[in-house]
Amino acid sequence: MGNYSIVIEGVGPHGNHLTHNGAPNDAEAHAARAVRDLVEGGHNVTHAMVHAGGGRIELEPVRVQGQPWKIIRSDGGPEVRVLDVDALAQEMRDAYMGSRKIAYLMWQDPKLDEREREAWRAVALVARR
Repeated sequence: MGNYSIVIEGVGPHGNHLTHNGAPNDAEAHAARAVRDLVEGGHNVTHAMVHAGGGRIELEPVRVQGQPWKIIRSDGGPEVRVLDVDALAQEMRDAYMGSRKIAYLMWQDPKLDEREREAWRAVALVARR
């Protein structure tokens, strides 16, 4: 175990968080997911930055006890929307079930079989990669 640094440079969409509610392909969203995944994996992220378009933002992982990690932007912009596995599983299930135009149990309904929730969590984990 020791110190490490990860540097990624590229060309693509960035800064879209201001108009697209956390655009999932935005560079800031990708960086925020990486930061979130690292802290959820037990890493101590000491510095995370996105430098793009002549500006830069620091990404800070923040956790309120009992809540999922949030990724806060140093420029005062909106929190980078990063869903935890459970929230992503719920959103994916709701989208799928809604597209089928049939009645279905809500995620929080105690009658929903826990095996179905676990299956959607597995799908969400694959989707997060």
